[in-house]
Amino acid sequence: MRSIDPKWRTVRVIRKDRDDLLLGETDTLDGELVLPGFSLALRDLFSKLDQVQD
Repeated sequence: MRSIDPKWRTVRVIRKDRDDLLLGETDTLDGELVLPGFSLALRDLFSKLDQVQD
C-alpha cells in the first residue's frame, strides 16, 4: 500500500512484515516483489500532480 502526500512531496510505502518506507521527491518508487521491473521517479509524479492542481 502507498500513501501519497503532495504537500510534503513524500510517499509512504506500507509493507507487510517489514518497516514502512518513507520516500521523498528525489527517490524512485519500485515495484519490489509485487511488480518486478516497475519504477517511477517521484519527481515525475509530483511534477504531474503540480500540473493537475494548477
